[in-house]
Amino acid sequence: MQYEQEIRVLFIEDREEDAILAEYQLKRAGLNISTMRVDSANSLRTALSEHSWDIILGDYSLTDFNGIEALSIVLEHGKDIPFILVSGSVGEEKVAEAVRLGARDYILKDHIFRLPPAVIRELEDAKKRAEALELGEKLAKLKRFFPSSVAEGILSGGRIDPFEWHRKEVTVLFIDLRGFTSFVELAEPEDVVAILKDYYSQVAKCVFEFGGTIGHVAGDGIMMFFNDPVEVPNPQEKALRTGLRLREEMMSLRQKWKERDYSIDFGAGIASGFATVGGIGTEGCWDYSVVGTVSNLASRLCSKAKEGQILVPQQLMNKVSEIADLSPLGLQKLKGIHHPIFVYSVIGLRTSSQGDLGDTSKKDEITLVPA
Repeated sequence: MQYEQEIRVLFIEDREEDAILAEYQLKRAGLNISTMRVDSANSLRTALSEHSWDIILGDYSLTDFNGIEALSIVLEHGKDIPFILVSGSVGEEKVAEAVRLGARDYILKDHIFRLPPAVIRELEDAKKRAEALELGEKLAKLKRFFPSSVAEGILSGGRIDPFEWHRKEVTVLFIDLRGFTSFVELAEPEDVVAILKDYYSQVAKCVFEFGGTIGHVAGDGIMMFFNDPVEVPNPQEKALRTGLRLREEMMSLRQKWKERDYSIDFGAGIASGFATVGGIGTEGCWDYSVVGTVSNLASRLCSKAKEGQILVPQQLMNKVSEIADLSPLGLQKLKGIHHPIFVYSVIGLRTSSQGDLGDTSKKDEITLVPA
């Protein structure tokens, strides 16, 4: 069988003729290989540092060191490179020790014809391990932003890189806390952390309940969006319901904070439209985020909102007016937006639409929020 991809093979062997024989067997089996031979600990370390390898074939009995020491050096290198012991008879105890340390197989030089299938098997296994590791890393990254079931669904859906940038129509909900900056200036760091812990917990619970995605988080400012990476029906309604649920939950938190003499409240802005969505950042520091006018508009509406307000533009009002009561605030000049925007304040859900927000007796509290 012919393998087109070049396989980089490192021989740890002090007998050149044995390395040549093993290389002949691999090429005869159709493997396209490039090789290097080392015969000392120092040359092994140099080969591992200066080159990358797909598989290592190591003799046990060497002039300056043995196969166990060679295997230890390979393991110290820290990469998953299959190691096959290719040697004369060395005894069961030594073979068992090599396998315990990480050797993948043991091939007698007298049975060198067994080497090609063993190499092919180990290369396939290494490929599967690498794919599983990559999948695990992607899943761990996704779980920073989505519930486990959603993250697993994204990967099982076949998207090669879930963080690749793409254009999508989304609804963005931006929230932050009123009075938080002043609070931070006067409070102890431990109190700030406690406030944020309560706040983040409520946000995550509400966003995930309505199928949203948590994007950028900066202190008390949190951006979330709907309809990506998992599409949801009526994303404008989902965002609105999330904002109202958050406002409801914030009432209990606000009371808790008030008892501790913290004057902190809530404001939000919602906007809908096309944006560019994907991963942004660098290794170890990623956001799954939205870039475009829609996120900027939601942020500016949030900044404009007074305590307890959820603000939406005319365009979004047209999408949710059948389920929500809204109060017009007229044309508003928003920082960074070139033309005035007609803005509405969300009073609450209409009676027939309040089912998803739980006990309707609590909705009277929402309707008391000033427009």
